[in-house]
Parts: sequence; structure tokens; C-alpha cells
Amino acid sequence: MMLLSGERPLHLSPKSVSILYLLARHAGQVVSKERIMAEVWPDRVVEESNLKQHIAVIRRALEAEPGSAACRAGEGVGRSPGGPPAR
Repeated sequence: MMLLSGERPLHLSPKSVSILYLLARHAGQVVSKERIMAEVWPDRVVEESNLKQHIAVIRRALEAEPGSAACRAGEGVGRSPGGPPAR
């Protein structure tokens, strides 16, 4: 499978693709880090730093700045693709 951003291919790991797909399925909604971790890493205990690293990779691949509309984070809230953090 190849993901494209316009005409440019995105080089993402399978886990990053899974996270991006999850966020895209819930566009405009807040997705908690707990939900992301449970869906992407089922039956595994992973450090939150793993999720942060994958989000950083996704932002770089999409050429998005932190807090941009591509992926916004809310303190203790989760991630919301295309919308502001909700409380």
C-alpha cells in the first residue's frame, strides 16, 4: 500500500499508518491517547513516548506543524485531526 499526499508518497511505518487511519476515521473528533494505544497496540503495554514519536513522524510526513489543523493535541485530552482540542 502506498499513501500519497497530493502527488508525493508518504513513507510511514505500519504503526504510523494505523494511527493515521484511526485519526482519519474520526476526523473532527477528539481521540484519546488511551484509545489510540488500545487500538494500535492491542494486548501490549507500550510507553506513551512511542505514540508521541509516531505522531511526530506523521506530522513531518504531512509537513504539518504542531498544533496545525492536520493534528492537534490537547493537554490530557487526546488528538483531534482537523479540529481544535475539545475538553
